[in-house]
Amino acid sequence: LTDGAIAQGVNLTINEDARLNLSGAALTLDNADTWLGSINMDDVNSVLTLQNMTTGDNANLIATLGNLKLEASTLNNGGTSNINDDVNLNIDTNSIVNLTDGTLSINDGDTWNGRINNLGGALIVDKNTTNKTGVLSQDSTTASTTVLGSSFDLNNALDEINQGSLTVGNAIDNATLTVSKGKI
Repeated sequence: LTDGAIAQGVNLTINEDARLNLSGAALTLDNADTWLGSINMDDVNSVLTLQNMTTGDNANLIATLGNLKLEASTLNNGGTSNINDDVNLNIDTNSIVNLTDGTLSINDGDTWNGRINNLGGALIVDKNTTNKTGVLSQDSTTASTTVLGSSFDLNNALDEINQGSLTVGNAIDNATLTVSKGKI
């Protein structure tokens, strides 16, 4: 889909082996739609909005550019999913990202008010200092969270990292992790 839109009233099914490419286009998926396959988003003008929707267990999103908005929705981000830090991400208070595989990058241009459950993927928090009021839960031995180039605060009483790996900074990017609420 290039430079267009699919009307919200259309009941869209993205089957397990199917791929939908968004390039400068807008797509809103809701509870009348089914997302089991892959969506690729690679243009700064692309907008993918999930409204009152729960994706299939292994919905695959490869997003290098564009805007991803979760509005009272659950994104089950699995497979080879990769949501790059160049994607403007907005997770509202009533939304959940279940990161079962793949990579999710969050930075200071993103809004994180909902919940991220790291169930086996790689969460990268890069230059995120002020836009998190949501919850981070990591409870899998295969999950990892990396904090780079930022001062990141686990600032919600429900934040918890129980298993997996946690890396703060590297040889290039200094970082600070604060646990004002929650637990590691």
